[in-house]
Amino acid sequence: MESSVNVGQREPHLGAYLNDEMYCWELVSFLVDGYVFNVPRNPFAMGSEYFVTKYLQSQDIGLITLDGVSACQFRTFLKLLFPIHTTSTTITLSKSEWLTILTLSTLWHFLDLRGLAIQHLDPQIGDPIELIVVGRAEFVPQWVMKGYGALVLKPGPIAEEESDAIGDRTAVRLYIIRHTLRDGPNLNAIPGTDVNVEGLLRERFGAEMDMLEIGNRERKSAAAILQEKMEAEEVIRLEMEAAQLKLLKEEEENARRIKEEEARLFRIAEEEKRERDGAEKEKKAAEEEERNRKIMELQEYWDQKRKEDQLLQRELAEKARRKDEKKKEKAAIRMQHSHQQHRPVQEPVFKTPRVGSCTSSRDRDG
Repeated sequence: MESSVNVGQREPHLGAYLNDEMYCWELVSFLVDGYVFNVPRNPFAMGSEYFVTKYLQSQDIGLITLDGVSACQFRTFLKLLFPIHTTSTTITLSKSEWLTILTLSTLWHFLDLRGLAIQHLDPQIGDPIELIVVGRAEFVPQWVMKGYGALVLKPGPIAEEESDAIGDRTAVRLYIIRHTLRDGPNLNAIPGTDVNVEGLLRERFGAEMDMLEIGNRERKSAAAILQEKMEAEEVIRLEMEAAQLKLLKEEEENARRIKEEEARLFRIAEEEKRERDGAEKEKKAAEEEERNRKIMELQEYWDQKRKEDQLLQRELAEKARRKDEKKKEKAAIRMQHSHQQHRPVQEPVFKTPRVGSCTSSRDRDG
């Protein structure tokens, strides 16, 4: 049966002690601003490979001098690294303390502490100038971009002290973007809504943003980079799903609109057909009425014509009758004359006028 030796327990056969693999720490001494700090080495070694390479690489390092850091700043950093005199499972630090931790963790590449500081400070920094100044110093590009955007969209002008804090060249570029938003081709656009402000900022401050991104990436752990990559991929996936869902809804909406439009056009076509059929019926009825009217007019015409012809025939017959009668009369007269011409001539008989008669024979004859 194998015997196992627990870490920290005495090995009975060897008569020696084993160092605990996690909590048997070696002390290291730092000289900071005239103060000596004796602290465990292990958290520094685990926290930053960069710090180990720069300060803890030598076997006989002795007293390590940390230049450019105040004793107060280092105490604040150690407050997070070695919390003491507390029964709480969490540590509460002020904004200024988190800013100190952010500065030192950025300087020494303590990646996890830097991420923790950014996480705690993000909701606490709202002033655009502070966002820009701290973001530039500690390689936090999203803060710089946020500060630039706030200055571009602020109602009033950029103050002189603000320009001094961020730099005159930066202030001029921001004024150019403000001018583009308010007086350019998008004159009536509300800044930040119809105009891509971030795109304009990226166009003007692209080189600075790239430099900050490089510094920020150098101070991120592989796990953090992987996490950000996964989060970015998740965001892209969600955006693609949202875009697909939006496209599907748009297609459904378009299909519904097309169906409604087809139904509307069908109703219009039916209505037009009914109107055409009604108009055609009215036209046919009007044509039939016009044809009947013309037939009646023609019938009346022919009736009148027939009456006129009958009247003319009667007149012609009357004329012919009269003409025949005249012919007969003339023929009778001619026959009478003819008879008179063939009658023997008788001598005239002279009668003696009566006495007392005052009428002569000529008068009688006449």
